[in-house]
Amino acid sequence: MQQDFGRRIAVEMKRRGTGPKLWAVANGFNRRTVNQVLHHGMGFKKGGPATGKIIAKLIEQGYIDENHQLIEAERKAS
Repeated sequence: MQQDFGRRIAVEMKRRGTGPKLWAVANGFNRRTVNQVLHHGMGFKKGGPATGKIIAKLIEQGYIDENHQLIEAERKAS
């Protein structure tokens, strides 16, 4: 995951009323792990069981699609 891509997911989280830290706690993840996946591009480089769960939860909640592409707010509205 590229840093810019993770940053856009974080912006979307904030738009929905939470941020990466609160999202992590609410979904049972470590704040630091979510931060590393979103902001430091470690999600696809190192990977691991927690990374897979974080990405699965992002897909489930509509932040990204199955191809790991950001679901834009405008696309959702139409």
